[in-house]
Amino acid sequence: MELRLLSVNVGMPRIIGEMQGEPVLSAFGKYPVTTDMVVVETTNIEGDTQADLRVHGGNDKAVYCYPADNWPWWEREKSFSCRPASFGENLTVEGADETMVAIGDRFRWGDALLEISEPRAPCFKFVMLA
Repeated sequence: MELRLLSVNVGMPRIIGEMQGEPVLSAFGKYPVTTDMVVVETTNIEGDTQADLRVHGGNDKAVYCYPADNWPWWEREKSFSCRPASFGENLTVEGADETMVAIGDRFRWGDALLEISEPRAPCFKFVMLA
């Protein structure tokens, strides 16, 4: 299996709407970085922050990865136009989907060693932005 890194994406929290009269803060809206080097830290990628640390971020959820291999399904079944960071991911990859990787698998990009620690649970904020 050759897992290819297509894009590194970062974003800062911003208000994306309102729920029950309260503002909803999210860092879901990420954008691809344009530099050749990024710093991967223990709890995030430099330039990226998670808005709700109760359910995102920390040592086991510092970097979120999503496979572009799933884009055809989203485009065909949900008419959702996909691009890097469409799913709020930090790493847009190609060459392996959720059926091909497992918890404990490790991948190295440059000096960064990343380990799959848990699956991502869908976030209600995706619906607000989609």
